[in-house]
Amino acid sequence: MSLLPSSQSLRPFRNILSLNSYSPSVSTIYRWINALSSAIKFTPIHFEVLCVDEKFEKLASKGKTDTVYVFLAVSFDNYLIANFRVSLNRDTLQAIKLISPCQPKLVLSDGLTSYAQACEYLNISHKTISSRVNQAVESRNSILAFFTQIRRGFKNLTNVIKYIKAFVVLHNIKRKLRMQEPGDWVKIQKPLMEYVLNHFEELFAFG
Repeated sequence: MSLLPSSQSLRPFRNILSLNSYSPSVSTIYRWINALSSAIKFTPIHFEVLCVDEKFEKLASKGKTDTVYVFLAVSFDNYLIANFRVSLNRDTLQAIKLISPCQPKLVLSDGLTSYAQACEYLNISHKTISSRVNQAVESRNSILAFFTQIRRGFKNLTNVIKYIKAFVVLHNIKRKLRMQEPGDWVKIQKPLMEYVLNHFEELFAFG
C-alpha cells in the first residue's frame, strides 16, 4: 500500500466514498493523501546485521530528466526496512547517512564500493555478497518497484522522498503484522487499517 497512488488509482476510493453520500474530487482525495504522506513519521531502526542496496527512479521536471537513487537498509533477520535515503547522488556520503543511524555491527552489500568505504569510515564490518544472497534488500526493492510503477514517474524530489517514506513506514507495519499473522496477505489489510487508526498520533505529526 502506498499513501501516494496515481490519480487513476484514486477513483475506486472516490467510488467507495460516494456510496456513503460523499463524493469529493480525485484531486481533493490526492491532497488528503499528500498531507498524510507529508506528516508521516519515520525513525531509523537499530539492527546488528543490515543488507543495503540502491535502485533508481526517474525524475522528470521542466523538460529535464534526472536519475534519483533510492537507498534501502534492511534487517538481515526479519526484512524490516531499517533506513532509507533518497538522493541525486550515489556516493559514500549517502551510504554513511544510510548506515550510521542504524548502528549495525555488520553490513552486507553486493559490490558498490561506497558501502565498503562508508563502513570503513564508521568502523563497521562489511562483507560483499552476491545479489542472490542479498535477498533481504533485493526483495524489498522488488516490492518498492511495484509501487513506484503506479506513479509513472515523479515531478520533484520532495514527492519522491514523501512517497518512499510512506512506503517504508507502511511496509514495516505490514511486515510486523504478517509476522504475527502468517498466511494470506489479504487478511493483513483490515489489521493494517486498524493499526493506523489506533496509532495515528504515533505515526503522524501535524503542526
